[in-house]
Amino acid sequence: MENLILLASVEDIFDSIEMIIGLAGIVIAVFYVGMLIYHKILTHKMEKLNEACEENLNKVIEAQEAYINELTEKVDEMYNKLKPRIENQSDISEEDVDQCIELAQLYLNIPMHKTLEDYAKEAELEKDPTFEAMTKDMVVCSEEGRKKALSLIRPIMASGKAGVYRVLGELHVLGVAGDDPIPRDYHEAKVNYERAADLGDDDAMFKLGLMYKEGIACEASSEDAKKWIEKAAEAGNEEAKKWLSVASILG
Repeated sequence: MENLILLASVEDIFDSIEMIIGLAGIVIAVFYVGMLIYHKILTHKMEKLNEACEENLNKVIEAQEAYINELTEKVDEMYNKLKPRIENQSDISEEDVDQCIELAQLYLNIPMHKTLEDYAKEAELEKDPTFEAMTKDMVVCSEEGRKKALSLIRPIMASGKAGVYRVLGELHVLGVAGDDPIPRDYHEAKVNYERAADLGDDDAMFKLGLMYKEGIACEASSEDAKKWIEKAAEAGNEEAKKWLSVASILG
């Protein structure tokens, strides 16, 4: 009799264990299905978010392209009026020289339009660290813009104006391809920035200071960097003022 009771108790225990295992299996199955559903919902939301982000980015890029095209058209219009006046002329007026410098700088200030593919390539490709350091405070303009800037500066080289050397400095940083090339040459960029800075160009002073700070085409010198950046700030250069303000905060 006692054996029968013990057997029944064991069977009850096994039945309870089976029931617990069954319930646990159901809970696990429900949990697994729930996680699959949650994952599917989350994936769908992420896809929607990515689509929205890409759509917004495309809108920003389209707006940027429209702005760049409008700006380029206006600058090209001025270029087409000025270029015939300075071509094949041995004696260019002071006013035209100043306009050439101003227009060349405008071309260098028009940012290059980038597509989504361009942004993706930039993320994939390893950048030249020196070029990146030199251009972080500059606009990287289009190749066509660089060519037109150079075509405006070539005829007025003899003027010896600070703006001519400043533009040449930037062109040597960026490089110009084509029939009348300018190689990317940081040493030549520095030489031209020095000429412009000595003639009182505050932008060239600032860029020269950054070259000394980074040790580009020269031995790094915090003393020379500070000297030129302070000179640029005293001459009214806003970027130099910002740089000095940040440097003083960071110590």
